[in-house]
Amino acid sequence: MYLNNVISTSEDPEVHFKFIESCIKNGNLNEVQKVIRTSNVYDPERVKAFLKTLKLTNPMPMIYLCDKH
Repeated sequence: MYLNNVISTSEDPEVHFKFIESCIKNGNLNEVQKVIRTSNVYDPERVKAFLKTLKLTNPMPMIYLCDKH
């Protein structure tokens, strides 16, 4: 929740990646999808590599990422 406020003003790709990473670890895929759809700051290749290492039951974050980039 704290990072949700930080992410809206941050232009640092590392902060956005850490937000995506923490949301996935907490099982909050809706926030991951929201960040992938709305943010242009994160590194899409790094996020893609991270998502590929996971065995997500819901592939929507990867679908949004690939569709956007």
